[in-house]
Amino acid sequence: MESKEVIARIGKILKDNTAITEDEYIAVMNIFCENTFDYDIQQLYNNFEKTKYDYYIPEKILMRCYKNKSYSKALSLLAEDMDSENKTYEWGILFHNKGIWLLNRDIKVSNTQFSSKRTVFKILFTNKTDSKYFKYFNHEYLLGYDKDIYFFRDIITYKNIKFPSVKSDSWNAYFGCIKRFMDYYISEKGHYIEDIDKCYRNIKLSDYEVYIKDNGTIKTPNTAKNQFFYIKSFILSQTYNKEFDISSNEIISRCKDILDKPAENVDETDIKKIAGIIKCIENQRNGKRNKTIFLILLCFGMERRKICALTWNDIDKKCEKIKMGKHEMVMPHILQQSFKELKQEKNDDATYVFGNSRTNWQKPLPESGINGVLEFIKNINTQDEFYKKFSPGNIRKWLFRFLLKENPLQDVLVLMNIPISNISNYISDEEMIEFTTDKLSKGEKYLLEDFMNDVEKLL
Repeated sequence: MESKEVIARIGKILKDNTAITEDEYIAVMNIFCENTFDYDIQQLYNNFEKTKYDYYIPEKILMRCYKNKSYSKALSLLAEDMDSENKTYEWGILFHNKGIWLLNRDIKVSNTQFSSKRTVFKILFTNKTDSKYFKYFNHEYLLGYDKDIYFFRDIITYKNIKFPSVKSDSWNAYFGCIKRFMDYYISEKGHYIEDIDKCYRNIKLSDYEVYIKDNGTIKTPNTAKNQFFYIKSFILSQTYNKEFDISSNEIISRCKDILDKPAENVDETDIKKIAGIIKCIENQRNGKRNKTIFLILLCFGMERRKICALTWNDIDKKCEKIKMGKHEMVMPHILQQSFKELKQEKNDDATYVFGNSRTNWQKPLPESGINGVLEFIKNINTQDEFYKKFSPGNIRKWLFRFLLKENPLQDVLVLMNIPISNISNYISDEEMIEFTTDKLSKGEKYLLEDFMNDVEKLL
């Protein structure tokens, strides 16, 4: 179930401001655990005394639901109980009739009115723009298996302690920009590590440059410059990163060069090189696995995180179809064969498609495994720019455009499991004209012509 649908279903249960019942809270938790948190509700502790309904994991997460209190009061109560005398929780989740909040115990706070206290994410039912960050409510992040969510914790501490402004409007621009960049960095480039200095020194200026190339909303050098300084200010607040300590003239020059370049997506016409990549991958260590990963990227544009989380329950028994969101999609023959070969190497009780034999395929492949496949492609021929273009973002954009040439937009969105609100990440308004019919793009056709002619005849 897509994040927006999960949020909407939870919001429907919490829509009024009456006291929540135990059955309503259980319904909320079932929807949340099944579709986002990805953790068995039966494994959670619960407490329903005195109408204070809790679900929790000791020392990790406290989840609470309020309908008949203001969200500020509800947040204060949750924050207090996260760090009470007998219970200490790192994360708190508030379900409220206004939205869903995620709190972190370790965020540093100040006494200023501008402070965000401990709120990491705020997902409002009336504003779905932040729904894509709902994925970070997954147990992998909140139980510490994946540390990437701490980037966002650090952003809020930066706001509370170090941000040089007290104007909330100014912060909204900063926060939106930094969130988008860190979300991109997590999905395409790197991960959070507990050595803060090393963690933020690992972020390179080239990561920002690639972000500009892959981000369809940054159109001008001036916009790129402004967003760079938002990101630069945050990174330098965490550690000294020499690459980001540059002047405005230098970043304007670099951004202009990047924005003037044509999009560097995969060249769809070079089928021979793509076939050559597959042959090279097959001959390396873990060749069958890595070949299948590459084909999934190429055929469906699947994100790294989703590839790693793929289980054999997502593949039908004949290895002919794959689950994409709510739908089962038939796979091309080459990918069907690749899955069949891979399945022969697995134990019968294997859970994850791309785990490993050491864990009996009971744990997912780390995203670094996907990075290894892409790095291998780049090194096939370091003198040929073609092999440097195979990032997940570039592949998704290429696939979207390639499919759109011969298929209706709605078919492409369903095949690639792309929410309609995310179309702008793959194509600009100006580029859409390339995929219209010639008569329409040349101003020679009106789509409702026959219908309007029939109306005119009756006048």
